Amino acid sequence: MKFSKKPKHDIDDEVLNWAISRSSNKELLKELVSYSRKWFGWFSKTSTRLFEYPWVIDNIKKPCGKNILDIGAGVSPLPLYIAEKGAYTYTLDNSRIIRRYSQNPWEWNEWGFLDYNQLNKKVISLNCSLYEANFNNNMFDYVYSVSVIEHIPKKERIYLWKEISRILKKEGSLLLTIDLIPNTNFLWNYCESGLIESPQEHGTVEELIKEIKTNSFELLYYNVVRNIKNSKTDCAFLMFRKAKTKESVLDLIKFEFNKHKILLGCMAENNPKYLS
Repeated sequence: MKFSKKPKHDIDDEVLNWAISRSSNKELLKELVSYSRKWFGWFSKTSTRLFEYPWVIDNIKKPCGKNILDIGAGVSPLPLYIAEKGAYTYTLDNSRIIRRYSQNPWEWNEWGFLDYNQLNKKVISLNCSLYEANFNNNMFDYVYSVSVIEHIPKKERIYLWKEISRILKKEGSLLLTIDLIPNTNFLWNYCESGLIESPQEHGTVEELIKEIKTNSFELLYYNVVRNIKNSKTDCAFLMFRKAKTKESVLDLIKFEFNKHKILLGCMAENNPKYLS
């Protein structure tokens, strides 16, 4: 999309150049900015996205043929970008703001529900909550969410991890970026409608990690980026893997035991000494 003047919700060039100079994957960042501008006319003015989007893409390995879920997608280049790499992409957003691609996307911001299926048939978009979606058990290879979790009150948030664990495949990955109150490890405690709860009630990123780990996840990666230009928040990056359950470990032991019995049987058949 080309415009006579820069769309008002597009990232500032100064901030973009600053982020590119600090990016661990400069080419991917530039590609995602161009990709977003191609579809919507802008790349989000929220400067943390300059770090979050490339990080998510970098950590989705070999997406072709995989089932991938974006929780709280809003308007983002990620679902379309991932689908173009061959993934079956699902998006969830229960926003009451409905975006229609035929209605001037260059005037939007990143908030609202967009049916990405209008743009790529490999994306299925649902305007509902995760619980209402009622996905099948062990359905997804990856679940990711970009700066959404911190907008959920703690009493609601703690039930989310069990549902994500249910729909993730064994050893599937959960990728989260989380806004933090600057220079602290407290989760950002505001949403569009105002204060969610006190920082102490809302919790820290360490408390969030404990919540998630109690639902059969193991932490693979944790990092915090601070002092992001033009950002009201710091940002945490968390990657988890769905741990093998006791049942799956027992299944593996049974498989190895049966394989061993078959091997011994073959050896005994060819060499009678194994029968003694």
